[in-house]
Amino acid sequence: MSNRAEVAGRLSLVLGSLNRRIRAADSEMSVGLVSALATIVDRDGVRPSDVAKLERVAAPSATRMIAELENRGLVRRETDPDDGRAVLVRATAAGNGALADARRERADRLVALLEASDADVDLTQLEGLVEIGRAHV
Repeated sequence: MSNRAEVAGRLSLVLGSLNRRIRAADSEMSVGLVSALATIVDRDGVRPSDVAKLERVAAPSATRMIAELENRGLVRRETDPDDGRAVLVRATAAGNGALADARRERADRLVALLEASDADVDLTQLEGLVEIGRAHV
């Protein structure tokens, strides 16, 4: 019987491998841009400094990602109504759509991997992993 640390170590490697396999090599957006867009979409109005903190990147990196998303029409900057000196970043309709498409593409790739597997997949256990992940995001 494996202990939790051993299982967690193996799971971490497998999750990393799965994540790399379901990312689209031909995607129009890098993983970092999709992640930053998700951070912005999931919060209705976020300061660039908060994007940096949530994405665990330096402020200049977050600024570049936001500028790229803005150039693509996926986000917009607006003045913070509570602090006229600050800026909030919000997703546009195109940004919401692009994130939904990216998430759907990744889910489709994962479904294909699961269906191609010979392993007996227990969806209840997978749902448990989803809940653990949600609790710590």
